Order: sequence, then structure tokens, then C-alpha cells
Amino acid sequence: MGPRPFIVFGADVTHPTGYTEQDPSIAAVTASYDKTLGRYSACILVQKHRQEIITELKQAAKALLVNFYKKVGGGRWHMELCLVP
Repeated sequence: MGPRPFIVFGADVTHPTGYTEQDPSIAAVTASYDKTLGRYSACILVQKHRQEIITELKQAAKALLVNFYKKVGGGRWHMELCLVP
């Protein structure tokens, strides 16, 4: 998709339909790891009931960046951040 490798991240949290405090929310963080945006890896995280903020986001993003780095062969690249609500 471009001359340099790039990565696309996505994240979301889903909440249980029940109202019991024991039912956890589930967070997912995903990232592309090839030049065509056709392959993705993901981290699935169990969170406290109805917790919207992903508490382990830093660790998940780091794991996905390491996977990306390994898959595209390493190197140094210019990084830009674009947040889409």
C-alpha cells in the first residue's frame, strides 16, 4: 500500500448483557502486520465488569508492535499517529 511498512490498529470493548458483577467485559486490540492490510493479529483481554477503558492497552500494543516488527523484517521507520474516533 506504500513504499514503507505501516501498521493499522483497532480496539474495542464489549460488555456482558447481564447485570451480575461477575460477568467480565472483553477488550480486543488488533493490528495489521503485512503491506496489503490483509493479515491481522489480536490480543484479547478480560476486564472488570462494564469497564470501558482498556487497562492493558500499553502491553497489548507493545506485543502487536513486536509482532509487526518481526513480520516485516525489522528496520527503522518514521512513525505517524492518526486517531480516528
